[in-house]
Amino acid sequence: MIRNQRFLSSTVLAASCGLAAACAVTEAPQISSSIGAAPRSQSVHLLEPDKDQAQLLALHSALKESLAGKGILLAEDADVVAELGISQRPATLGVFAGEAGANTEPPRPVAEPRKARLLDLCEAMTVEANLALFDRASGELVQQSKAQGTICEGKEPPMDEFAEVLVSKLTSD
Repeated sequence: MIRNQRFLSSTVLAASCGLAAACAVTEAPQISSSIGAAPRSQSVHLLEPDKDQAQLLALHSALKESLAGKGILLAEDADVVAELGISQRPATLGVFAGEAGANTEPPRPVAEPRKARLLDLCEAMTVEANLALFDRASGELVQQSKAQGTICEGKEPPMDEFAEVLVSKLTSD
């Protein structure tokens, strides 16, 4: 009898742990799109965001650390200028693009909506970080990478993880 109760208790505990893991909405950041080749420059001028933009400042700080960790110098006079951005939306909302004008084709999905799951314990939010590199002399876009992840509403995005993903793409080409 006691042996059966222990077995039942451990089975319930294992099932509870499995269900608890299933209700987590967090998805680690990963590259969602990238264009252009990595610049050959070993230095970059990372534009600093306004002081009242807390998330951008956090991403900026994480990018500085990640770039330094990959041996890329930050210099005001670098040939490459980097600009960053971050956006957040409910994960149940998709992003669609269509052609302007009298085109009758339906918009194409750019980012599919995430279906809410039965065991989600929070509102899932999609976070997208963007790193764009421009040639200082011509102003031409050299490379642009976007990383996307999912977090619970009200949580801070994992800026260090976003920075690592974006910088790894920058240094991998």
